[in-house]
Amino acid sequence: MLNRLRTNLLPAVLVLGSMGIATQAGTLSFNFNSLAENANAAAIQAYMQGVVTAACATCTVVVTGAYADQTYGNSAVNNHVVGPSGKALTLGTSDGATSNSSTTPNSTYDTFLGTVNDADNSSDNEITLVFTGLSVSNAAFDYEIFPDASNTGAFTLTAGNNGGAQSTVFTQNGLKPSATGTDGTSTKSPASNPETIVQYIGTGSWVIANDNDIDFVDWPEAIGIDNLVLTYSKTPVPEPSSILLLASVGAFLLYKARRSFSARGRNQQPLV
Repeated sequence: MLNRLRTNLLPAVLVLGSMGIATQAGTLSFNFNSLAENANAAAIQAYMQGVVTAACATCTVVVTGAYADQTYGNSAVNNHVVGPSGKALTLGTSDGATSNSSTTPNSTYDTFLGTVNDADNSSDNEITLVFTGLSVSNAAFDYEIFPDASNTGAFTLTAGNNGGAQSTVFTQNGLKPSATGTDGTSTKSPASNPETIVQYIGTGSWVIANDNDIDFVDWPEAIGIDNLVLTYSKTPVPEPSSILLLASVGAFLLYKARRSFSARGRNQQPLV
């Protein structure tokens, strides 16, 4: 009888099990424009958590190593950013710039995330986003390597899980502005013509291996990101309706088995 019950119940469990795992997928979009300039990581986390909660009520995000910024550091540093006609093209004066000559700088500033604030205080050498309840399969964003007196620098995107080992997704080195450069044709900054300090601005989209720990790493110059869009999937959970259906099927099969066993007992002839 027990074997028969198992035989009847197993197919139902397999079918309902395949139906009962709900995977929620979507995108999380962060433009950071509601943040005050120089807002710290706690304020940034509160903003990002609001976006995350609207998409996934049980998911969370922890942010470290970031400042909200518009102009990147002091004017002496900003003055070395190149752009069309010598006007600095930064994350604060553009959206979606593909190179240092791809668009005319805006006359007003918007907010981005950086590893330094306007007082040139560094929060960390990386911006870290750690999620719970979801995993990330793609990250798209604008990014910038800001000029620095060290004249070296790189931007690296890494990803991993639960604080474990990080894998490099991509790295971009800072480049000296050049009329034939791969980062556009602007060579003039407000401070120098031609500008010689390495830097970079661009945008892109990268595949992530379903990780929940996303890091944007600078070395040694400050970096920034803006217009971050993450494609995510929520950690699978059983659907309540499927759990109820599975329980109902199990209860019915158990009831049926008991009735069959009772009927067999009543029909059994007594021994003489």
